[in-house]
Amino acid sequence: MMESVIALLYSAQTIAIVPHVSPDGDAMGSALALARALRMLGKQAIVTAGDPLPPDYAFLPDAERWLSPPPELPPQDVCIMVDVCSADRIGSARDVWDQAHARACIDHHKAMPEAEVTAFIDASSASCAQLVLKVVDALGVSLDADMATLIFTGISTDTGHFMHANTAPAVFADAARLTVASARVTEIARRIYQERSLAKTRLLGAYLASLQIYADGRIACATLLRSDYDACGAVDSDTEGLVNHGLAVRGVAVSVLAREASPGSVRFNLRSLGPDVAAVCRQFGGGGHTRAAGCTLNGNIEAAIQTVLHAVTQALAEDAS
Repeated sequence: MMESVIALLYSAQTIAIVPHVSPDGDAMGSALALARALRMLGKQAIVTAGDPLPPDYAFLPDAERWLSPPPELPPQDVCIMVDVCSADRIGSARDVWDQAHARACIDHHKAMPEAEVTAFIDASSASCAQLVLKVVDALGVSLDADMATLIFTGISTDTGHFMHANTAPAVFADAARLTVASARVTEIARRIYQERSLAKTRLLGAYLASLQIYADGRIACATLLRSDYDACGAVDSDTEGLVNHGLAVRGVAVSVLAREASPGSVRFNLRSLGPDVAAVCRQFGGGGHTRAAGCTLNGNIEAAIQTVLHAVTQALAEDAS
């Protein structure tokens, strides 16, 4: 549990912090905040990731310290994954993980850590950032404005800016504490929720144009092809948050986004107002949270969509029974 992770971090001098691929606000905020706290203790802590920091998050403190692709590194004393506990989801940072003398993870997904991995996992936490806040406290590091901003970003993005069902009282308590510590709340809200690039705005248009309704209005499904990204001048990270727009359609309980990740590979993002979409995604080797999950299917995109829609329809029926 947390005490074992703290002991491991205290004993280490070189520490690599690794988030999952396609990092979201929680992964980025958690990784950068933990690295900042460890550097305050005199540790050599770096964040190295399989994917670059998305442009929308370039405003984050220490964004320039996000190392992607991973550099050539000697074996680290500790490699610690954040917001993930499976080495299959860290991409090209896998070598850093495999070569480390010790391995750990901090995660809020339902997960079983690999053998010989020191884990702090709490699936009841709304965000990994809240677990990082606990670790920071246990390390005896005082919050500064930059660290508070990073942790607040993680909490905000994984709760849909305090609109998702996981927004428990503890979320507001932590957010209030971070605000007192001078988290730049207004900047976070503006940069993440009120601004978007022209390319992402155009991609949103393509998303909305492709939106279809199924299951008597209970499922919304949109499709994005590589040609859509090319036409909009968009990149994969511009996809973040688009799937939530499907839930804005009155009567929709599950929103599905199918996007062509590469030829013959389809990435699905699911959001739900009720049914367990993590269980749906686990059928296809994916996972996530009850109301926010993802998976990847290989093959024809139309066939893959029908497969996932069938599974979501079954989940809706089970949820209603």
